[in-house]
Amino acid sequence: MATMLLINGVDSSADSTTNVVHGIDLSEVTSLITTGTTAVFTWGNDGGAANTITFTVTGGDPSSDTDEYLISDDAAGQKMKNVARIVDWFMGMVHASKNSKTHKIIGLKGGKGLTQKMITAQAGLTFTGATTEPLVTVGVA
Repeated sequence: MATMLLINGVDSSADSTTNVVHGIDLSEVTSLITTGTTAVFTWGNDGGAANTITFTVTGGDPSSDTDEYLISDDAAGQKMKNVARIVDWFMGMVHASKNSKTHKIIGLKGGKGLTQKMITAQAGLTFTGATTEPLVTVGVA
């Protein structure tokens, strides 16, 4: 069975003003690659070119005595931790989709798909010392 994820793009740390909802068949996710600030997932089931969804995150400067401290007392560590959180959150949905016995749609309520605020909360993203959103962009191609 399959789960369809409906997601709103995120541009410049805000939900896309075009309100274009992208649909991703989570059962067709085939790979991922990460950098210090991005997680890129590939999927495809149309026999054509692969599709991608890219999450870009940021992070703050956590103190070394907190759970946010990863590699060093700087933003790079928290950014990497946020990338790991996106991977864990997204792949959790992929796993549930591939093992589901029913069809599901995530993000249908409200008509906008999953928004920046929803993704940040569900994935547990943080930006220590800032009020800025840690989820910078979500792009689907």
